[in-house]
Amino acid sequence: MEKILIALDGGSPGKDTLSFGIYLSRLTHSAITGIFLENQPEAERPVVKNLYDGTYLGWEVDENSPEWQAKMEKITRNIDQFRTYYNNHDIVTRVHRDEGMPVKELVTETRYADLLLLDPETSFRDEFEKLPTSFVEEMLTQAECPVIIAPASFLGIEEIVFTWDGSQSAVFAIKQFTYLFPQLKDKKAIIVQAGEAAERNYADKEKLQEWLEAHYVQINWEQLTGEVGTALFGYLLNKKKVFIVLGAYGRSQVSRFFRHSHAEKILKTITQPIFITHSRI
Repeated sequence: MEKILIALDGGSPGKDTLSFGIYLSRLTHSAITGIFLENQPEAERPVVKNLYDGTYLGWEVDENSPEWQAKMEKITRNIDQFRTYYNNHDIVTRVHRDEGMPVKELVTETRYADLLLLDPETSFRDEFEKLPTSFVEEMLTQAECPVIIAPASFLGIEEIVFTWDGSQSAVFAIKQFTYLFPQLKDKKAIIVQAGEAAERNYADKEKLQEWLEAHYVQINWEQLTGEVGTALFGYLLNKKKVFIVLGAYGRSQVSRFFRHSHAEKILKTITQPIFITHSRI
């Protein structure tokens, strides 16, 4: 892995996300690219625009407004602090300033990156949002590279928890994580079987076990019973110093629990990094 993106609200980047970026960069020897998203609807003003077919009322940024100038100064300060923070840790950085719609801009950035690191609280709305925010939820379904939800605090990694429901998407996530983080091969790999399909699929389990043995030193299997979302949340709640790997966000039973009723509880309660990706096949 060579290129890690960190998506940052240009006005208020998250310190926990920046801190976890140090771990990822040192682990993989990758450069960090800070994507500063600058959505600025408060600085827009109505204007009359003339086109060949007539005139219409549109919107444009008022670069003379105090709001726009104050925000630009704040973003410039935050970019300087971002560079200084990582330079002090001997980490190579790049900065992209994206002024358009945050989701659209960031999806394009992910097309040319190995990994995206996101703060679960990133939002571009004035009102309070539940976790994950609408911006984070959209990125999880549209990103064109794997995504990591940054932990609220980080104490290291001792185990990797792979969720497996017997699906192609679950295996795709396991393989993507393993290819991106070969440095974690000595950590205990725990495969959590979730759902009836995983319980029935003995042949695939043997094949997955064989593949995992080529990449990890220690492999454990655990079978969850009951409703997938509740069982998985209860299991993860008691885990510490783990990296959690989920596949097919928004597409399968294993991931729907994360998107709906358990999402806020997991992101507030489980302070572990969460790796999410999905196959587009």
